[in-house]
Amino acid sequence: MRLGCLLDINSSTPVIEGLINGGPLARAGIQTGDILININDTPIRNYGDMLDATYYLTGDKPLSIEVIRGTQVVTSKGILPTQDPR
Repeated sequence: MRLGCLLDINSSTPVIEGLINGGPLARAGIQTGDILININDTPIRNYGDMLDATYYLTGDKPLSIEVIRGTQVVTSKGILPTQDPR
């Protein structure tokens, strides 16, 4: 499953460094520079946490994503991941 975002594998903070134009997170209003903190109530502290939280996603159930943007926590709900084309 794909969320359409790029995180730095080596970063200690899960900052969204890039988004696929028209991808699931971009459509949900997530922005480059947002810090990913939660996927479906699972805390995200690093790249590995994001992989663990998304590993079993099927794409048929909407996700809830929380990010920190500046000094605010922003929640986006109803995000549907896309199938990985590989």
